[in-house]
Amino acid sequence: MIQLQSGSLLQDGKYKIISVLGQGGFGITYLAEHSLLGKKVAIKEFFYKDYCNRDESTSHITVGTQSNTGLVERFLKKFVKEAQTISQLHHPNIVEIYDIFSENNTAYYVMEYIEGTSLNEMVKNTGKLSEDKAYHYIQKVANALKCVHKNHINHLDVKPSNIMLRERDNEIVLIDFGTSKQYDVETNMASTTTTPVGISAGYAPIEQYRKGGVSSFSPESDIYALGATLYKLLTGITPPESIALEDEGLDGLEKLSDKSRSVIQKCMRIRKSERPHSIEEFEQLIKSDKKEDEEPVSIDNESTRIISQEDDTIGETIEESTLEYEDETLSNSSWKKYTIIGLLAAVCVFGFVYLKHNTSTNDTKAENDSIKVENVDGNAGSKVTEQPTRVENTDNNKKVDSKKSPKEDVKQEKASEDNSQILSNALKKGDYATIQKLANQGYAPSYVPLAKYYLSNNEYAEADRYAKKGKAAGQSGAQAVISTLENLGYYD
Repeated sequence: MIQLQSGSLLQDGKYKIISVLGQGGFGITYLAEHSLLGKKVAIKEFFYKDYCNRDESTSHITVGTQSNTGLVERFLKKFVKEAQTISQLHHPNIVEIYDIFSENNTAYYVMEYIEGTSLNEMVKNTGKLSEDKAYHYIQKVANALKCVHKNHINHLDVKPSNIMLRERDNEIVLIDFGTSKQYDVETNMASTTTTPVGISAGYAPIEQYRKGGVSSFSPESDIYALGATLYKLLTGITPPESIALEDEGLDGLEKLSDKSRSVIQKCMRIRKSERPHSIEEFEQLIKSDKKEDEEPVSIDNESTRIISQEDDTIGETIEESTLEYEDETLSNSSWKKYTIIGLLAAVCVFGFVYLKHNTSTNDTKAENDSIKVENVDGNAGSKVTEQPTRVENTDNNKKVDSKKSPKEDVKQEKASEDNSQILSNALKKGDYATIQKLANQGYAPSYVPLAKYYLSNNEYAEADRYAKKGKAAGQSGAQAVISTLENLGYYD
């Protein structure tokens, strides 16, 4: 038995369990009834699925082995800290905490039960939202985050499934603070830096993939997730993971308004330093109707008018006061002005033709030129020459062009050496975003380090995935990761 049975009583009958609402790696959430008030509540119980068991006769939580007791206790303290954190936040757009208590050798907290639907379910059922509706909901979430950040807390799991639309008053409520971190006001450092941070694919910024990447207070991390949530609401598409964003891009942006495109792109920039730095900045961004990089057209004075013509005709600025005609002959001063305008027009046309030709030439050259490998932090990597006859490595096979020249063999060896150096540097820095990118490119030596990283962060599905890739590619250490997963009961 893992969950408490329906009808189970907590706090001497104060709360009665009705059913299970959901379960994650670290807890089980129940629908319950407050017996004295006759009111439905949600109760979250700490239950570390990978290490905890439950005694069927007493409902008490037990830990499988003594060696895991310290780890479970550490996460239990974090669970209680989570409840204490949320209890400080009193805001109409944040879920309310009513009670915290210990029982059954574990901890529980009681919170508001929100009858309604998540924005994720809404998009799934009715499709993408209108801009007016999406921005209305996003502004409510921004209001909640303003309160969260004021208390020096990062939510770190903002996404449509954690945003509820309450049925009784159509109010937006931000829920699930299980990944949140509170930071010291003076040092800006997290009080729980030793616990791993969960990752919601598509909504977590790239710094959440790095060990210690959110160890300091950073509103920009939640703002990235807010931008990704807006993208989901407006397009109906789940955004790609931030570690793959540079390669995959965002589909459907071209169908959005200039304003929405600008907001999403600014919030979801890879570098944290390039995003809005506060919710106030984010609010200014979504209130602005001005297109990004748009410059106003200025008119000097009343004697000047701009004539715009179609078919690529160049606009001309003409001072009306100088248009003088004498016996159908232009005055000498007007003739000079038109001569100058004509020369300027010719220079502009020549420049346009030259630029277009040069751009076309560069585009053609770029298709056959070397590809620059960059890590996700924007640091330039090594150059790997790619020709139509290159060797392509995949996870399952290798395709080799029989016409490949000896020169191309040398280039492939150079590429392998460069990737090896990139991997070595990334391992020294703990830069797992770069290692992830190498793995995405099919560089086999990156599989095992990535599998070990995911294993250390209790992300067993990803650890299993890359360990099996490494084993298939003959990489040493892959079997050790698989054996560890077996010992943890992952394959049971």
